Amino acid sequence: MVLTREDYTIGWISALPVELAAARALLDEKHDDLPLEPNDTNVYTLGRIGRHNVVIACLPVGLYGLSEAASVARDLLRSFPSVRFGLLVGIGGGVPSAGDIRLGDVVVSQPGPRHGGVVQYDFGKTIQNAEFALTGILNNPPRALLSAISLIRSNAALMGYGFPQLLESMLEAYPRMASNGYERPSEDVLFEAEYVHESRAQDCQACSQEKIVHRPPRATLEPVVHYGTIGSANQVMKSAIIRDRLWKDQGVMCFEMEAAGLMNDFPCLVIRGICDYCDSHKNKHWQAYSSAVAAAYAKELLYTVPQTAVQRIPRANDLINAVQQQTELLINSYTGSRQTASDEECLQALRITDPENDKKRIIQLKGGLLKKAYEWIEANDKFKLWKEQNERALLWITGLPGQGKTMLLCGIIDSLPTKSTIYFFFQATDTRLNSGTSALRGLIFMLATQRRELVQHIRAKYDEAGASIFEDTNSWFALESIFKNMLNDMPPGEVNIVVDAIDECTIDRDRLLDLIIRCNSDHMAKWIVSSRPWAEIEIYFEGISGEARLALEARENEAIITDAVSRYIEQKVVDLNALRSYKAETMTEVSTYLKAHASGTFLWVALICARLEHVNSWNILKVLKQMPKTLEDLYKGMMTQLLSSEDAELLQQILATVTAVYRPLDISELATLTDLPEELMNSPDQLTKLMQGYCDFLVLRNGTIQFVHASAQEYVFSQGSEQIFPQGINGIHEDLFQRSISAMSAKLKRGMCNIKQPDTYMEQASKESLVPTPDLLYPCLHWSQHFCAIDYEANLWLNARWTLQNFLKNYYIYWLEAMSLTRHITQAITMIDTLFESLSSAKLSRQDLVAPDALLSFVYDAQRFLFTFAGIIEDFPAQVYYSALVFSPSRSLIKQAFRAQLPEWLTLKTLEGEDYWSHCLRAFQGHADVVHKVIFSDDGKLLASASRDGVVQLRDPSSGVMLAMLRTSGPIAHLKFCVDGSKLCSVNAGGHIELWSCPSLSLNMTLFKQDDNLQTLPSIAFIQDGELSNGLLATGHDDGTIRLWDLNTGACQQKINAHSGPVTLLAASKSGKLLVSGSEYYLKVREVKDLRQEYIIEGLPSTVDTLEFSPDDKWLAFSGFGHAPSWIKLTDSPQIQPFRTCQTNDRSFAFGPDHGLICVTDAAVLKVLDMEEVEIRRTVSLGGDERAIAISPDGKRLASGGLSSAIFLWDLDVAQNTNQVPADPSSTARSCPSLNHSLIFSPSGNYIMSMTPHKDAALFRVSEPSEPVLTIHGRCVDYTFAGDRYLCVGYIPAAIQVFSISNNPESRPCLYLEPCIITVMRFSPNDQLLLVGDGAGVLRFLEWDKADNQCRAKRRVVNNGAVIAIAFKHNGEQFVTAGTSESIIKIWCTGSRDLISSISTNVLPGVLEISPSGLDVALSHPRGFVVYDLQSKEQKYEIIADYNDRPSPLSRQFSYSADGKYIKSKDGAWLLDGAGDNDGAKDEISQNVYIKERWIYQGSEKLLLIPPEYGIAADTYGQTVVLGHGLGTRLMIFDIHRKGSRTHRQLEDQQSTVLTIKKQSSSVCAIEEPEQEEDDGGIPDESNTTRSDDQTLAVSTVSSTNTILQPNASGTGGQNRKRRKRKRKRKRTDSEDVLAVESNKKVCRNSGDS
Repeated sequence: MVLTREDYTIGWISALPVELAAARALLDEKHDDLPLEPNDTNVYTLGRIGRHNVVIACLPVGLYGLSEAASVARDLLRSFPSVRFGLLVGIGGGVPSAGDIRLGDVVVSQPGPRHGGVVQYDFGKTIQNAEFALTGILNNPPRALLSAISLIRSNAALMGYGFPQLLESMLEAYPRMASNGYERPSEDVLFEAEYVHESRAQDCQACSQEKIVHRPPRATLEPVVHYGTIGSANQVMKSAIIRDRLWKDQGVMCFEMEAAGLMNDFPCLVIRGICDYCDSHKNKHWQAYSSAVAAAYAKELLYTVPQTAVQRIPRANDLINAVQQQTELLINSYTGSRQTASDEECLQALRITDPENDKKRIIQLKGGLLKKAYEWIEANDKFKLWKEQNERALLWITGLPGQGKTMLLCGIIDSLPTKSTIYFFFQATDTRLNSGTSALRGLIFMLATQRRELVQHIRAKYDEAGASIFEDTNSWFALESIFKNMLNDMPPGEVNIVVDAIDECTIDRDRLLDLIIRCNSDHMAKWIVSSRPWAEIEIYFEGISGEARLALEARENEAIITDAVSRYIEQKVVDLNALRSYKAETMTEVSTYLKAHASGTFLWVALICARLEHVNSWNILKVLKQMPKTLEDLYKGMMTQLLSSEDAELLQQILATVTAVYRPLDISELATLTDLPEELMNSPDQLTKLMQGYCDFLVLRNGTIQFVHASAQEYVFSQGSEQIFPQGINGIHEDLFQRSISAMSAKLKRGMCNIKQPDTYMEQASKESLVPTPDLLYPCLHWSQHFCAIDYEANLWLNARWTLQNFLKNYYIYWLEAMSLTRHITQAITMIDTLFESLSSAKLSRQDLVAPDALLSFVYDAQRFLFTFAGIIEDFPAQVYYSALVFSPSRSLIKQAFRAQLPEWLTLKTLEGEDYWSHCLRAFQGHADVVHKVIFSDDGKLLASASRDGVVQLRDPSSGVMLAMLRTSGPIAHLKFCVDGSKLCSVNAGGHIELWSCPSLSLNMTLFKQDDNLQTLPSIAFIQDGELSNGLLATGHDDGTIRLWDLNTGACQQKINAHSGPVTLLAASKSGKLLVSGSEYYLKVREVKDLRQEYIIEGLPSTVDTLEFSPDDKWLAFSGFGHAPSWIKLTDSPQIQPFRTCQTNDRSFAFGPDHGLICVTDAAVLKVLDMEEVEIRRTVSLGGDERAIAISPDGKRLASGGLSSAIFLWDLDVAQNTNQVPADPSSTARSCPSLNHSLIFSPSGNYIMSMTPHKDAALFRVSEPSEPVLTIHGRCVDYTFAGDRYLCVGYIPAAIQVFSISNNPESRPCLYLEPCIITVMRFSPNDQLLLVGDGAGVLRFLEWDKADNQCRAKRRVVNNGAVIAIAFKHNGEQFVTAGTSESIIKIWCTGSRDLISSISTNVLPGVLEISPSGLDVALSHPRGFVVYDLQSKEQKYEIIADYNDRPSPLSRQFSYSADGKYIKSKDGAWLLDGAGDNDGAKDEISQNVYIKERWIYQGSEKLLLIPPEYGIAADTYGQTVVLGHGLGTRLMIFDIHRKGSRTHRQLEDQQSTVLTIKKQSSSVCAIEEPEQEEDDGGIPDESNTTRSDDQTLAVSTVSSTNTILQPNASGTGGQNRKRRKRKRKRKRTDSEDVLAVESNKKVCRNSGDS
C-alpha cells in the first residue's frame, strides 16, 4: 500500500543527533520519504512502530531550545496534518533527591493539578531570588496516552517493564551502536550540591573525591521509570542549588530545553532519559545510553496504545487554537507568566506612549477611518509585492502635507494581522513622539505587549540599570539592542512594522533610518515607512528598488489619490447632511465643488468640512464658495478670524503657548502657563467651543490641546509669528519660563509626597504616592529649555537670569526631589548641563555681566551636586536632604544655601571652610579587581573599562549609568572602540580577537583565535575609512603579518608580511592615512593606501606596550612597563630625531586638550606636558593610585582606573568653569595621605588610623581631625594600639617601631627583624610581650626588659602558611593563632610556647577574638562569625551576617562587648543567645551606629547612604563615624544622635602600667634571632599589673560613653579592642532577632541591627 502524508498520526521529535539515531534504530519498519509542504525545512524519518505510522523530526544541528522546538513542530504539523499528538523523546537532567533518580533512569511527564506535566520557568533574576517564576504550561497529553501509561505501570508492577528487552534487541540489530556509547556506562558519580566543578576539563578527575555522595547500590542495573513534573527553559540547568530548590518548591524532577516550546503548538508527552544531574559536573558520557533508554520506553508505550484510540483523538491542528486559548487563560491566572508585577513595572517604565491609543486618537481626531479612501492600496502592485514577500520587505510611502499618508497607514495597519503588527506615529509637536528613542520605546512596548515572552529582553537591561536605561543620553543604544534582540527571537519576516511621518522625527532620525535599513537587510522584519519626499530621507532609501517606493505625490498616482479624496469627500458630505439636513441638489453641489478644488489634499477637505459644520444649510453654498481654495489661504483666513475675535488676546496667548511648548498640554497645564479663565479651566466643553469658533488651528482631544496638523504649526511659526508673538519668540519663551518658575515656587517643598523615611526606595513605593501635583509636571521638566531658548542678547534674558538665580537658591533641592519622584533624574542632569553651557556662552558674549558671575558659579555647583549624587537621589528621593547635603563640600554653594535642611541629629566634626569640589566629578563602582583599561568612544558618548579579572563595563559618561557588563575568559590585553562606536574590540589572554556590539556588549563575532602555542598576543587598531562607517580593523600577529578586516562581514580584506618578528604594537592615525606597527626594537610607518611603502624608526624599548597618535597626527607616543612615556614628531624626519621622554616615574599617558600629552606618575599626579619643549604646563593631584587614563574627545573629561577598582571621572576644564572654584581644589582642601585604604578607630575611639595602598599611614585625633597628629612614612603592613599613649607599627622590610601619641608625637627606635613579611602583631595583656606573625608561618616572641630597655626575640614555626590572626586570653596565660593554609585554631601556652590543643573549623579563619570570660574564641570569615568553646572545642554559635550573597570585607574586623553578650563589627551587632540579661546590650545596640552595604545605620534604622567615593574606607565607634574619600582629599567624621543618645563620651578613669623604651645612642636596637628556639627565660609576672584594656601596650586615662565593641585595631588583621562599659540604669525593650537553638549550636542571624 502506498502511504501518503495523511497516514501518519504520531509525531516524534528529537533534539540531538544522538537521540535521532536511537529513535530510528527502534523503528519496526522504515518508509520512503514523501514530498513536503513548501518552506518546510525539516528532514523527516518515516516508519512504523507497532500499528502506528510515525514521523520523526530532529532539531537542526547546533540549534536548541524552546523556539527551535516550536518551529520544528509547526512545520511537522503543516506537512503531516493527520498527526494527533507528539512524543518529545531524548535526554534530560535529573534531580537526584527526587525519588533517588540516577543516571540512565527515565522520567515521563505526568499531569499535575495545575499543569500538563511540563512547566516553563524563568532562569533569570527571579530564580536567583528564590522565587519560582512560572511562565508557561504544557497542555495535558491525550487521554489515550495517559491510559496507556497506567497500563504500562500496572504491567511493570507485575512483570517489570518491557523496554530493557527492546534496548537489547536494538543493540543486537545495530552492533556498532554499542561502541558508540549506547551501552550502559559503569560510573555514576553524584557530588554534593554545594560543590562546584574544579576545572575546565570535561571529566571530574580534578574534583575532590571527598565531595562524592555515596548512595546504596541498586539490586539491578535496569533503569527505573519516574513520573512527575518536568521543567523546561531556554538554557541548560547547571546549578545544583537551584535544581534542588525547584524540586522542593515545585516538584520538578527533570530539566530540559524543548518541551515548553511546544505548549501552544503540539499536544505532547515528554519522555527523558537522565544523562546528568543538572550541576556543574555535566559531561556527555551518559547521553547516548539515556537517549536509547528514553526511546525504548516510548516504543513500549506505542505498543500499548490501541490504533483505534489514536484515531479517535482530534487532529493536533484542530486543537491548536483551543490550546492557545486555554494556555493564555492559565498563564494569566498566574502572577508569573512573564506578566509578573516586575514585568508590568518594567513595561510601565518603558512606556512613553501606547501606539495603539495614538492610532485611536488620530482616527478620532480626523473624523474616523474611511475604508473607501484607502482600499485602493490593496490592489496596488507595490503594496502587493511587499505583502507577498516573506522576509526582506520595505515599502517607503511618500506624500505632500495633507495627502492622507497617516490615514492610509491606519488603514494598512487594520488590514494586517494584529498579533504580528507594531507601529508608531511621529508627531513633531509632541516631545514624547518626535524622537527615534520614543519610536523604539513605542515599538518595543507594542511587541512586548503582544509577545509576553519577549519581555525578558527588556528586563535584562531594566533589572541592571533601572528606568534610566530608557531615558539617559545613551538610551538609543540600549533600546536598539533590546529591539534587535527581540526581532532575532522572532521568525524572519513574521513582524510587520509601520512607522508614520518619519519626517517629523526631529531627534535621532538618521539613527532610526539606519536601523531600518540594517534590519531590512538582515531579514529581521517587514517595514512600511511614510514621510514627506525629503532628499535627506531619500538618501537612506537609495539602495532599495523602485518597486519599494510608493510616491503619492507622483503624477502616476494622481488619479488614485484624486479618487481616494473623492470618496472621502462623499463621506464627509453625508456626515454634513446628517448634521445639517441638506437638500439632495445641495449635497451634490457641495460634493462637486469640494472635488473640484481639493487638489488631492485630504487635509484641506477636512478643515473646510469642519468649518461647514457650523454653517446653516441655506447658506452652505455661499459660504463654501467664499472659503480659501488652498491650504495656505485657509490658514491665513483662520488667523484673520482669530485676530478679529472679541477673545483675541486670550486666543493669541493660548495659540502662542501651544506653539512654543515642547509637548502638548492638558487643560491644567495650560491654565498654569496662561491666563486661562477659571470658567474655561473647569469646563472643557466651553474651551472646545471657543477654539472651534475662532481658533481652528487647535483641537482638544482627551483633555489635550494639539494642532490639527503639523503644517498648521509650521504656518503659525513662519507666517503668523508677528501677530501671535508681538515680542518675538523670546517673549513667549520668557513668559513660559517665568510662569513655570512661579508655579514651582508656589508648590515645591520638602516631602511633597510625604516621603519622610531616609531609606524609602523608589522601586518599592507605589507610583500613586509619588506623583506631585500634575500641573507641575510640565514646568518641572521644561523650565530650563524655555530659559535657554531666550536669546541672551535680549533684555528679557536679564530678567529671566534674576528669576533663575532666586529659584535655584531657594528651591533647587526641592526640584530635585520632584524630579526623582517623577523618575526624571537623568533628564534633570541634561537640563542642568544644558543650562550651564547656555550661561557659559552668554558670559562670553555679553560684556555687561559682572565678573565673577554668581549665577554661573551657582549653576556649576548645582551641576556638580547633581552629577555626584544623581544615583543616590534617583533611588532614594529623601537622601537629597541627607546624603547629598552631608557629603557635599562645606563650601558648596548648594550646601550653604540649604544648610537649614541638614539633619539636626548629625554633628560634623570636620573643619568647615576648607572644602571645595575637587577635580573628581564622580566615582563609579562595579569592578572587583584592578582597573587597567579605560577608553572613550570617538564621540565621547561611551566609556569602557576593563579589570584584570576579565570584566568589561560600558557606561554613559554623562549620566554614569552602566549600560552593559560582560565577563570574558581572562584578562583583557587590548580594548578599543571602532570608529563609529557601534562595536568594541577586545583581545583576551587567549589571543581571541572579539567584536562586541555596543551598548549591549553582546558578542557580534569572533574574528580570530590564536593557536595555544603562540606566545605573543595580537595587537589591534581601527582605521578611519570613508566607505565604512565603523572603519577597518587592523590586527598584528605573532607571524609578523598585519591583517585588515571588514567589520560588517568579518572578512579579512588584506594581509601583508610586515615584520620578521611578532607585531606587538599597532596604531592608526586619526585621519586614517597612516598605520604604525612595532616589533622588537623598531617601528614601521606606512600609508594605509599603500601598505607596502614604509619607513623605519629605530631605538624602540622592548617593554613598550602602548602606542598612540596625537589627534592632529603630528605626534606618535609610546610607553610600557618600566619605560616612561616618550614621543616623536612625525613631521620632522622621525627616522633620525631622538625620542623625547618624561620623567622616569611617569607610567601612563593620553593626548589631551590642545594635543598636550597628559601623563600620570606613580604618585598619582596628573601632568600636562608641552611636547615641543618637554616641560610641564600644569599638574593636578589625583590622590589615588591610577594606572589607566583616557581623555574624552572634547578634552574636558579624564577617566581613570587603578588599584581601588573604581573608575573616576575628572573635570579637566574646572579652572575655566567659574571664577569661584579654584583651578586645583585638591591643593587647598584638607587631605589625607594618598588613598584611604583602611580607617580604624583606636580602642578608646579617640584616634583614627589610616593606612593606604602606598603603605603610608597617618594618625588623626577625632577631636581635631583637620591635620594628622602623626604621619608615618614607609610601607606599613600592620599596627596595634596600646591605649591612647603608644602605637606600634610594622613595616616592610621586617621592622617594628613604637610611637608615643599621647602628647607630642614622637617615635622610638626602629627594631629590625630578620627578613620576613609581617602579617599580624598583638601585645600580651601586660604589654611586655609582643607576638609578631609573618608570611612563612613563623611566630616571633619579642620581650622588653624595662630596666635596660633591651629586647629579646624567639621564634617558632606555628603554621604551614602565613600567620593571619592572634588573640590573647585576658589573663595572658594562653593565646590562639590561625593561618592561611589550615582551617584550624591553635591554642598555645604563653609561658612555655607549647601547643596545648587545636580546634578544627569548617571555614578558613580571618580574625580571632577571645571572649572576656576566656571561655570562648570567635573567628570571622567572609559570611559571618563562628564561636567555639575553648574547653570542649565544640561550636557554640554561628552568626550568619546578611551580605546579600557576597563576602563583606567589613566583617573581617570585629570585637566582643565588654560583658561578652554580643559581637560587633562596623557593619552590625549580634546578640549571643544564653549570655544572660540582654536588655542593656539591646539598649546599647539600638543607639550605636553601624555601616552595612553602603548604609549608615543607627540600630535598625537606615540613615545615610554613603556615596561610592566614600565607600572605600570607613569605621564606626559608638555613635561616631569616620569616612575617607577615595581620593584622599577629605576625611569626614561626624556624630549621630538621632535617638536622643548621649553626644559626649562619659570618661572613665583607669590606671595602667606603661612600658617605656628608652632612647639608645643609636636609633636602632639590634635584635639577634637564633635559628632554633631559645630558652624562654620565663615570662614576666602579670599578677600585679593593673589594666584598663586587655590588649594595649600602654594605657593612659581612658573613657567612653558608647563603649560598644569595635573592630580590632590592626590595619589588615590586627589586634582586638575590647572595652569595659558602665551598665546603664535605664533598660530598653527593643526586640532583637535571635533564632532558636538547633542541637547544641546556637545560630544568630542579623536582621538589620542584630
